[in-house]
Amino acid sequence: MYAALFDYFEIKYEILLTCSRYEKIRSEFDSWTYLENLSFYFPHSKGYVATNNITLRYPMIQHAMRGNKGLFIKEIVLGDLKSGVNSIKYIEPTNCEYSYDNMDFTITFKPDMAAAIIDYKRSMNGYSAIGIRPAYFYSKEDDRKKIINQIIKENSDESKLENIKVSNFDINTKEVNEPFILQCNYINPALIEAAGDNYLVKVGETIGQQSELYDEKPRLTAVENDFNRTYLRKIRVIVPEGYTISGMEKLKINIVMPPTEGNKGYGFISDYKLEGNTLTIDVNEYYDILSLPVSEYNNFTKVVNAAADFNKISLLLKKK
Repeated sequence: MYAALFDYFEIKYEILLTCSRYEKIRSEFDSWTYLENLSFYFPHSKGYVATNNITLRYPMIQHAMRGNKGLFIKEIVLGDLKSGVNSIKYIEPTNCEYSYDNMDFTITFKPDMAAAIIDYKRSMNGYSAIGIRPAYFYSKEDDRKKIINQIIKENSDESKLENIKVSNFDINTKEVNEPFILQCNYINPALIEAAGDNYLVKVGETIGQQSELYDEKPRLTAVENDFNRTYLRKIRVIVPEGYTISGMEKLKINIVMPPTEGNKGYGFISDYKLEGNTLTIDVNEYYDILSLPVSEYNNFTKVVNAAADFNKISLLLKKK
């Protein structure tokens, strides 16, 4: 049916047969074993249509197929005869800008300093949105509320959500190519802790719990990322009147592994600026390489653990 539609509208395409890159197509062996997933590839746009996944829309295919080789079959016409020529080609992964999970926070405080008030916005696109956007789209209203609560609970277990707004969740319209956006306000008493007349603000906890990689035994296997991705976080802390803020030097983190073979590498960078009573923290965590040899594992852990270290950072609001 797909092929008939593309032929009718004179859309040039190639048939793609492949498998997950964790299985790896080995072109030196003739075998049907690897040809377990059928998609369509459009050379003019370099996009795909996945035929067996209801959560994906053009131009996406399953992320596990990227970074693998595939059998591409192109139609040729010789007079009245139609046939196909095939070739084994590499399926390029998307870059880290294609898939992102970005968060924006503005933090103010209740007058009695009993809790932090969070103005929250989260934007996801590409493969980073695949786990949430289709689930939200196909769910009933009650289940949608549960999904939103589950997302926020990643950042705070004690949140009471207000003014919830969800945008660009319809996967059957052009919204699917726009970032899935969740906005809300919530009150989080756990984000602030009294320390005498002063207060600790746990700014690192806004980004949610992070993975930590501390191994007692040597790593024996290579590193495989699901897909290249970026996490941008912007955190604004509005310092209340009558207080100063300190401890910002801990926010300066710069752990970057250099690019190799056309990718941007991977890294964790955070910095800050204080203007008047507004502290702005910018974080950029990115992974632009799918596979790393075991020799690079220690460098990889430095980046992952930098995010975990950021999660533990608290700042001090000191009474004047």
